[in-house]
Amino acid sequence: MKKNLFFALLSALVLVACQKQEAKYEIQATIADTGKPSKAFLVFQNDSGENVIDSVLIEKGSFRFSGAYEAPFSATIAIDYDGNQPFSRQLEDRLNLFVEQGKITLTSPDSIKNAEISGSPLNALSQEYDSLVADFQTQKSELQNEFRSASEEDRKSEAFQQQLNERWEAIEGKEKAVAYDFLLAHKESFISLAKALPVYLGYDPQVETFDSVYSLLSPEVRNTILGRTYAKRIETLKATQVGKIAPDFTQNDTVGTAVSLSDFRGKYVLLDFWASWCGPCRHENPFVVSAFEKYKDKNFTILGVSLDESKEDWLKAIHDDKLAWTQVSDLKGWKNDASTLYGVRGIPANFLLDPDGKIIDKNLRGDKLVEALEKYLQ
Repeated sequence: MKKNLFFALLSALVLVACQKQEAKYEIQATIADTGKPSKAFLVFQNDSGENVIDSVLIEKGSFRFSGAYEAPFSATIAIDYDGNQPFSRQLEDRLNLFVEQGKITLTSPDSIKNAEISGSPLNALSQEYDSLVADFQTQKSELQNEFRSASEEDRKSEAFQQQLNERWEAIEGKEKAVAYDFLLAHKESFISLAKALPVYLGYDPQVETFDSVYSLLSPEVRNTILGRTYAKRIETLKATQVGKIAPDFTQNDTVGTAVSLSDFRGKYVLLDFWASWCGPCRHENPFVVSAFEKYKDKNFTILGVSLDESKEDWLKAIHDDKLAWTQVSDLKGWKNDASTLYGVRGIPANFLLDPDGKIIDKNLRGDKLVEALEKYLQ
C-alpha cells in the first residue's frame, strides 16, 4: 500500500512538472479583412534586451500567435498590410499589450490598434491603471501645448519656464502618489513593475529609493525578464553612485589605440558620454570645452565616450566642436560597452572622478560643471 502511494505521489509530481513545462500563451486576433495578403508581427525582448520577432500571415482578417510561457512580458503586435515587408518600427497599425498564460483574444472591426482585449486579467489591470493616471497625462499634454504655443519671448523667460516647471512637478507629484498606491495594492502584478514603478521612480531615481520600492514587489514579478533587467540596473546604479570607484574599461581612441579609464589615475577626470547625433550633447559641448580650457593645467582632463556608430560622423563632430581631449568609442551606438557598464540611459551624461578614480559628482550640465570643478580644484 505504501509502495503504491509512493508511486502515485511520484506520478502526480511528474504530471505537475510536465504541466509547468508545457505552459503556453495564445493570442487570437480578428481585424478587418483587407482582401489582400497581410502579415502580423509579434515583437518582444529577451533577457539580453534583443528583439524577438515572430510573424504570421493574416487569413480573412484572422491570425494567431502562440508560444511557451514562463512569465508575463510586454509585447507589440504590428500589421504589414503589404504582406511582404520585414518588421519595421515605421508600421503604424500596432498595439502594445501584456502577454500572460492562457488565451488572449483581440477583436477589432478595423485596425489592430483599436482592438478590444479580452480573456486577459493582466491587460484588464493595465487598463485600470491607465484610467487612474489618464487625467495626469492630459494635464501634462496641455502644459506641453502651452509651451509650444507660447511666444519666443515667453519661451526664453525664466519666470515663464519656472511656473511651467512648478505646475509640471505638481502634476508629477500627484501621479507618483497614485502609482505608489497602485504598486502597494498590486505587489503580485507585473503591471506594477511595468507601469507603476517607472512612473514613481522618474527618469533619474536615487538607487536607495529604487532598491527599496523594487523590493516590495513579489519574487515572481521580480523574476520576469523585465524584473531581472531592473535588478541589473539597480546593481549598476550601486556600482556607479557617488563615493564608488569608477568601473574600469578599455576602448579604442580615434586612431585605434586602446585607452583605459585607469590610464588617467592621478588626475581629476570628467568621464563624458555623448554622440555626434545627440542635439543636447552638441549644445552642451561649448560648456565642456570652456571647462577644459580653464582647468586643463590644474590636474584635470576629460575622457569622452561616444555612442556613435559611424566613425566618420564621430570624427567630424570632434573636429567641428573642437574637442581637444581623448575620445574613445567601440562604435556600437546605444550598445556601447562603457555606457552599459555605467547604466547610461540618456546623453549627455557624465561622471567626475577624483585622482584615486572615485566618483565624486555626476551629470554636471552647463555652469554646474565649472562650479563643481571650482570646488574640487581650488
